[in-house]
Amino acid sequence: MSSMNLLEITRYTVIAIAIASLAYGSYSDLRTRTVSSLLFVPLMVAGVVVNIQSGSAIFFLAAGAVMMFLSFLRADTWAYLFTGMAFFIASLVAMEITGFYYGYEMLIMSVVYLIGFQERLFGSGDIKAIVSVMYAFPLAYGIIQVRPDIIYGIVPPALIILVGISIFSLAWAIYGIILTGGGRKFGTGLFRMKYDSDLISRKPNAFSTGEKDGARYMAYRVPFMIPIFLGFLAYLVMIAIF
Repeated sequence: MSSMNLLEITRYTVIAIAIASLAYGSYSDLRTRTVSSLLFVPLMVAGVVVNIQSGSAIFFLAAGAVMMFLSFLRADTWAYLFTGMAFFIASLVAMEITGFYYGYEMLIMSVVYLIGFQERLFGSGDIKAIVSVMYAFPLAYGIIQVRPDIIYGIVPPALIILVGISIFSLAWAIYGIILTGGGRKFGTGLFRMKYDSDLISRKPNAFSTGEKDGARYMAYRVPFMIPIFLGFLAYLVMIAIF
């Protein structure tokens, strides 16, 4: 069996693991608003294997693996924030020393990691999903041609995946606005509603709670795993077409 055939088998295996993980994560997020922290460990391990076989830059191979390991830190700690900032700075340095492509890949992953601080937007499961997918797909094979003198003739897949996730997340938010009548239905803004202790007790993982202007409210936790899954599928479609 040639090394090329082995690499192709690895790529298809990683795609299958990614699809299975994201599909189950979407189901779990939709049903319970929770995603197991261990769900994306197989994809993380597969990412290490595919990066080794693909001959990825040592910086990206090592830093990406460390980032995924540190994604298990509590997202509301200073340690999480400082490690994210360290990854961001290291990525900028890597763009100058080891080449733009892998440094830029890592830079995007660092931004995603930092977005997870305090879980204001994405939950810890969402961050693990995005980071592990970006790490497991370090190269975009035969896709959009841009300026070769800047990024070696291909757009880093992390950027394509991030754009796809952003587009589907925006569509999901617009759906939420329509669903809540632009805030008129519940009176407290997007995805928010008046505090209901009975509903909280029945579905404790489905809502976050808060207080504003002396009034308590609860916000429906949005299953962002769904737009993450759709964004990844859009990436696969794009590389298949181009």
